[in-house]
Amino acid sequence: MKIRFLSKEFEVEESLNPTIGEVSTKENVITLWNFDKMAEETLGFIAHDYLAGKHFGELSIEDVIELEVEDMRALFKVINILNLYTIDNLNIYSDFFDSDGNTWTNSETFYKVYGRTDGVDRIILQTCTIDENGNKGRRFITAELCPHSSEDRAPVF
Repeated sequence: MKIRFLSKEFEVEESLNPTIGEVSTKENVITLWNFDKMAEETLGFIAHDYLAGKHFGELSIEDVIELEVEDMRALFKVINILNLYTIDNLNIYSDFFDSDGNTWTNSETFYKVYGRTDGVDRIILQTCTIDENGNKGRRFITAELCPHSSEDRAPVF
């Protein structure tokens, strides 16, 4: 499995339920993050911010991400970029706040980001962030499946 965007290509390693230690520590590898509470329509991909995840911040709304699985490819268009900041920088399970000052619990965040069940195929790219003041956070990039124009661009779900 591969992911491509902005002229970059990444290999994908699968992890059924990654913890901090299970996220890939390789430079150009993104970990497929599936957990049992995630909606069937959603695939989650996670990477460390100092490795492949550092490139997630280069994506903008409307950019296209290509997902390739064996001989099938699917295109996804970025529709949302959500940056959240941890309330407790020392706690990896910290609750979050957004740029408007709204508080998001840790579990609420993941259900809101990954748990939608509206029948739309989507992918989520997730990485940690750290700003110039040392505040830690998470970046979630949501991309929805683009209509495909030929059989070789079939949905992969």
